[in-house]
Amino acid sequence: MSVRVSTELTSRGRRSRAALVTAARTVFERDGFQNARITDISKLAGMAHGSFYTYFSSKEEVFHEVVKGLLVELMGEGGERSEDGGDPVARIERANRSYLEAYARHARLLRTWEEVATFSDDLAALLRVGQLQFVNRAERTMRNLQRNGRIDPHLDPHYAANALTAMVGGFARNWLIGGEDFELDRAVSQLTRLWKNALGLDEPKSVQ
Repeated sequence: MSVRVSTELTSRGRRSRAALVTAARTVFERDGFQNARITDISKLAGMAHGSFYTYFSSKEEVFHEVVKGLLVELMGEGGERSEDGGDPVARIERANRSYLEAYARHARLLRTWEEVATFSDDLAALLRVGQLQFVNRAERTMRNLQRNGRIDPHLDPHYAANALTAMVGGFARNWLIGGEDFELDRAVSQLTRLWKNALGLDEPKSVQ
């Protein structure tokens, strides 16, 4: 029977839990999910093996926490604020760069997540939630641009958001997991150009 963490943690407890998540991220990136051991996670966090179960019931549960943090990083700094003000193409450019840079930093962990999602319903669902976050943000941006008369009023934002975010995600996977030979600045420029052309937006000076 596993010991579950209390909903009310002390400051020390929060630090210990965070240390386990950080250690788990390193171990999963290094060893993958199947070969990762709770003993290694606990040791790297500077804790006894048994202390792991004070905060997490299983290796899958701590991996779930790791990928939740990864999602925040993939969404990029500012998140919803990227929809506020400024040139929309420049914002798309920044979002594409942020996503590709984060994907490059954690390609091994993302590949592991895809593998675990094949046998874990919870982590498969979290993967879908992550994809939906990108779609929803893009869809809101497109609807705002339509209201401001910046893009085709006949464009369906839901379909377009799904298609364009899938394009970026698929590109990142083919490059950083599949082994295609691309260069970051050119990748950002070309993906942004494709978004711009698809939406009919003016190109900012910052895009090469």
